Amino acid sequence: MSKVFGLEPNIFLEIPKGEIKGHTWINKFGRSTNVDQSEFTDIWDGANPVDDQAIWLPPTAARIHDIASAATADVGTVVSSGTLTGGSDTTLLDTGATFSSDGVAVDDIVLNDTRDVYGYASAVAENTLTVYRMHDFNEGGTNKLNDNYRVVTPASTGVAVLHIHGFGLDANFDGQEEFVVLNGTTSVPTTKSYLRIPRMGVHCFGDSANLGTITATATTDATVTAQINAGASQTKMAIFTIPNDTTGYMTGYYGGINRAAGQAVRSDLVLIVKEDIESATSGWVHKHHLSLAEQGSSYLRHPFQPYLRLPEKTDVKMAGQGSANNLDITAGFDLILVDNNS
Repeated sequence: MSKVFGLEPNIFLEIPKGEIKGHTWINKFGRSTNVDQSEFTDIWDGANPVDDQAIWLPPTAARIHDIASAATADVGTVVSSGTLTGGSDTTLLDTGATFSSDGVAVDDIVLNDTRDVYGYASAVAENTLTVYRMHDFNEGGTNKLNDNYRVVTPASTGVAVLHIHGFGLDANFDGQEEFVVLNGTTSVPTTKSYLRIPRMGVHCFGDSANLGTITATATTDATVTAQINAGASQTKMAIFTIPNDTTGYMTGYYGGINRAAGQAVRSDLVLIVKEDIESATSGWVHKHHLSLAEQGSSYLRHPFQPYLRLPEKTDVKMAGQGSANNLDITAGFDLILVDNNS
């Protein structure tokens, strides 16, 4: 890091820029629209009047997950696929491909499944695609010899591709990710097994955002690990797990009540962690507590100074409990993840 105009480097800028080796910035945020008086409700997409899953349940082991939407219009079509014979950040080359004949079009989504990166087609030839917004920062380049790829187009008015982001964890608590081409209400299994899925998003839009609620259901356990509510296009879950060989430092957390003016309510908001989650005897511990009380909406933030240290393989989540039923609560937290080997 170097000074800019004589100023000391700002870690909150330098970390997301990738300038500090072994450090990653994570922001987690969630919303629950059905927080009641009877119990603490986890702040995640499943806690709403439709699903009413007050407590988030992780898989009991790393599981294949079935991905499905509640809307048939959330569906994609793979129009071309294969193995690259060359390429770059801006091109895909496959000498055996027939992109033009296959009907690949400008703005179709291009998935590099080997490197878990995506982009969009900006020009189409028979053996070559020109792409944009595509780069593998970890490998210093994208679209190399022998990479596997798929080209996907929306098959209806919803979204076509679900992306499990890079902090999905395998059985060893190491990060992994993948793309799943949606098939409407028909379940599509993931190719990898996940112990945790803290964030999902969607790509390749038809007319708008996802038209149905999209769920990732752990096979065998039959529990929903992550969920994207209709129209949201990504998960909203104030839940995260510190990966293997990593230490998390929480810089702060926040919470708020969304309530009509003139309605006096109170909510207790807690930060909860579970360390050593591989142990059968580990349990949830309340680490911090905020009380939100207001006529109408309110918001509070608590900074940690020094930062709250969270060891590897620690679950962390936010939960709320109200003075009335059906409260709409938002909450979230910020983490700096430090590679223990850096």
